[in-house]
Order: sequence, then structure tokens, then C-alpha cells
Amino acid sequence: VFLHRLVALRIGWGSKTRVRTKGTFKEAWKLQWHPELILSIIDASRFGNTLKSAATNCLLEQDENDGLPELTERLDLAMLSRLDEASGGLLERLDQAAATAHDTLALLKAVPALVRIARYGDVRDTDTSAVDLILRHFTARAHIELPAAVSGIDDELARRTGDQLRNYASALATYDDDEVSADMFAALHLLLDRDGTHPGIAGIATRLLRDAAELSAEEVSTRLSFALSPGREPSDSANWLEGFLAGSGSLLVHDRGMLALVDAWLATLGDETFQNTLPLLRRTFGSFTSPERARIGATVAQGDLSVPQAAAGVALDIDADRARPAVETVTRLLNLSNS
Repeated sequence: VFLHRLVALRIGWGSKTRVRTKGTFKEAWKLQWHPELILSIIDASRFGNTLKSAATNCLLEQDENDGLPELTERLDLAMLSRLDEASGGLLERLDQAAATAHDTLALLKAVPALVRIARYGDVRDTDTSAVDLILRHFTARAHIELPAAVSGIDDELARRTGDQLRNYASALATYDDDEVSADMFAALHLLLDRDGTHPGIAGIATRLLRDAAELSAEEVSTRLSFALSPGREPSDSANWLEGFLAGSGSLLVHDRGMLALVDAWLATLGDETFQNTLPLLRRTFGSFTSPERARIGATVAQGDLSVPQAAAGVALDIDADRARPAVETVTRLLNLSNS
């Protein structure tokens, strides 16, 4: 508590270090005194005469640049510091800010810190009921706004949104609330089938649903086949692939059919198209671990890749009577013979 209060006052005597443990919660700190910290202590004295009051006042200090993520991080720090007055004030301010916020990306970015607070509340004997209410409000809004927020966006915004979406999904997995998770999966399904969804986000959504067993292997293979089909823009296919693989080449290592589809798609690219998509492909495959790249390379070098029939096409149950009007219309438009 003492060290967290110093952090709240921007006195960097201690810094948290990463801990690998099977326990529910644990902290490790590294302490290092620097002479210039005396100036930090003098500067912090303007907030109060005691450590508790100064840390409280510092956390509650208004900042015009505070958005939802910043307020959430400060709330997390207030609870870690056991500053009830600061926690209450920041909860109220966070609730007010959420009511006027129109940035879906900010909602996604704020949720992981809220999950951290809610998850470790019991361990710290902290009442997190108010945090749970705000968390549910944030997730409900995010799930409603997400499909529209990822439509018609450029590649740069899609990458930033994708990073936040992965962190968001990972946080909700640790929150372990079936209702909230079900709402997220429903939102991901919606954006998958929505026209205009950025291909990279669609790839990420497919991967998240696949990892949660919300999409079968056959459905994933079908979506991969469509994303890499010749009728798609190569840049869209590359963006989808980058989102789907998302820094993990294990899918291509263990799923030979999936690797065959990617290999077949690459073989269809002309020289100029390949050069244009190469930066995306390098970033995608460069994010894999060295063992993953080595195993993928060894599999391709064997030269026996072939697209399995189940993955190469989709078995369609077509109603001939319902399809006939569409076929006749296309026949007339393309001036084809009725045969």
C-alpha cells in the first residue's frame, strides 16, 4: 500500500516487476533510491501533509486530457493504495465520463483495468460492486457499438483497434462471466457477417471465436478459403490473414490443410501483387517464434502440400427451384445460352 501511494504521487522509489506464480495474486517490487527523488517528494508535498491525503488529492486532481482509460488506471491505483475517498470520486467521474464517451476504442481500452480491479477485489477485501456495475455498462456499450466501429476504417486504425480487441477478449476471459462472454461472442459473429468490416478485424474475430470453440474447424476453414479466394483484393486477404494468425504460427504448424490454403493463395499472386503485399506478410510471419517458422518452412520444403477437399470448397445444399430465377437473370445479363 505504501509503495502504491508513492506511485500515485509520482515518486518512483519502487517499481513493480513481473512475477511468475500459480497464485491468485502476488506483487514483486524493485526498490532503487535516486537523489533526485528528493525533488519529487518536495513537489508532492503540495498535495497534502500526509502520504494518504497527498496521494488522494493527487489522484483526484482534474486533468482535461483524462479519458476513460486514464481514469480507469487511476481508479486501479486508488484501490491498490486503499484510498477510499479517491476510489469513490474516480468511480463517480468514470461513470460520468462513460455517459458522454463516443469512442469505442476507449471503451475497449478501459475494460482490462476494470477487470483487474474486479478480479482481485476479493483478495484485497475490497468492495468492487460499483466496479462490476460500470464494467457491465462498458461491455454492453462496447458490444453494441463494435460492429459499426470496425466498418470502413483504414489499416492503421484497424491495427490499433485489433490490438485493443485482443486485450479486451483476454481480459473478459479472466473475468469469467458467462453472460458477458456470450454478449461478446454475439458481437463478434455480427461483425463477421457485416459488410464493410475491415478484413484484419474480421480475421481477429474469426480467431477469437475459433479459440473459444464458438466456430467449428469446418467453419474456420470455409472463412479462410473465402478470405483467400482469387476474387478478393490481395491486400484484403493479407490483412485478414494477419488478423487471424495474430502473432501465433501454431495454427499453421499443426493444421496442414490451413497451411495448404495459405500456400495455394500465395502461389496465385503475380509478381507486382506479391511485392505490394510482402510488407504485410513479413509482419505476419515475422511475429511467429523461431521454432514455429522453422517447422512451417520444413513442412513447405517437403513439397507435399495439397488442399484437402473439405477445406478447398463448401458443400452447398442448393434449392434448384429457388435458385432458378437468379440463374436466369445472370444468364440474360451475361448473354449466355440457356443451356
